[in-house]
Amino acid sequence: MARPAKFDREEVLDKAMLLFWRRGYEATLLNDLTREMGINRPSLYNTFGDKDALYLEALMRYGNIHGGKMLTTLERARSIQQGFKAIFADLINESTQGCCRGCMIVNNTVERCSVSDSANNFVKETDEASKRAFATAIRRAQQEGDFAPTKDPDALALYLYSAIQGLQLRAKAGDSRRELEAVAELSLTVLD
Repeated sequence: MARPAKFDREEVLDKAMLLFWRRGYEATLLNDLTREMGINRPSLYNTFGDKDALYLEALMRYGNIHGGKMLTTLERARSIQQGFKAIFADLINESTQGCCRGCMIVNNTVERCSVSDSANNFVKETDEASKRAFATAIRRAQQEGDFAPTKDPDALALYLYSAIQGLQLRAKAGDSRRELEAVAELSLTVLD
């Protein structure tokens, strides 16, 4: 019978999430995970299952934290333009500060060949949900007279989501803050 865990599950999950975010799935070894999380292998297996299961849970945690933040930003903005401007600004700040650059979801997309089907399915579902949420926000702005009704909400949502992913990929590649801001500024012109 396994002993009860003597650690905070969310705290160690956050540590795993940050390590996977920094290094990616393939480059993160079990020894790295146990050292970073401050737990032993039996505790990792008993609490999270194998590396794939831990990665999926870390990816889901990332998606809930960061995806939720984007949608909340859109909902609270006074206009669709201000909402997306704030999203891009937040992503640039996040991507140029701290230990992790880019987006864990985008990183998974790039690393897709070595990651589990469950993780890839989660990313696909997250991508689709994000694009739908963006399109819904654009439609709402059009219905409220805040945005041109002639523009295709689905195409704009896809473009903006792609621009966000591209921006985060460029952040991961090491582009400067100035370069990322130039990409964001140009991307946001579709909302003029």
